[in-house]
Amino acid sequence: MAYQWGVDQVVFWLIQNHLDECAPAFWTSKITGSQLLNELKQSDFSEMAIPESLIPILTHKIEELKNQQINGITITMVHSPSSTELMTK
Repeated sequence: MAYQWGVDQVVFWLIQNHLDECAPAFWTSKITGSQLLNELKQSDFSEMAIPESLIPILTHKIEELKNQQINGITITMVHSPSSTELMTK
């Protein structure tokens, strides 16, 4: 369940969803799955220096993920590298 994801899984999810540009900010802010799905607001994205052009896409993807969780759809991570591994590529 995405609610249980650590920072590494959130970063990996961002990359899987072509939001690579957001990954460093999420990693630096230590955003977990619970925070991603429950706590983040659009104003937080601006504070995290997420590019304004990506905020609507990011918001949409988070809503999709929430809906998947509500409907019981399991998100499978094939390989979830560590944040350090992702940030050094």
